Amino acid sequence: MVQLYLLLNLVAMVTVSTSVHNTHHVNTIALFPERTAWCEAQEIEQIIGHDQCTSKPISNRVCVGQCFSYRIPRTVPPTPNKEDLHYCDCCRPSVVTWEKITLDCNSDEMPQVDKMVEMIQECTCKACHAEPRNSKPIEI
Repeated sequence: MVQLYLLLNLVAMVTVSTSVHNTHHVNTIALFPERTAWCEAQEIEQIIGHDQCTSKPISNRVCVGQCFSYRIPRTVPPTPNKEDLHYCDCCRPSVVTWEKITLDCNSDEMPQVDKMVEMIQECTCKACHAEPRNSKPIEI
């Protein structure tokens, strides 16, 4: 029982940072003080394709990193007025734009196809369920 109490206290002691976009994430946790969360946008070449169309390579970014998450075991029945002790950050896009890419196709019925491609601008550790700004594509 003492070990679980210590674990709860160790995980609860976190360093929280605030970013420019007014979001927060756990940067370090007491269980691993030598480790810090990190997340960055890395350049990639993405191949955009469609059936019966010529693929087109574009420059884009991908989010790569290591963010913190944890979950403390629950009790049943739960203790009244106690939060579920879990936290989840993922390395995700924080700012995206959308770009229309036109592909040439080998069909008289469909000579071209327009694809909307998410262009990652910035990445950060953020809540696993959060959506980046401009996450919905503009209609083609």
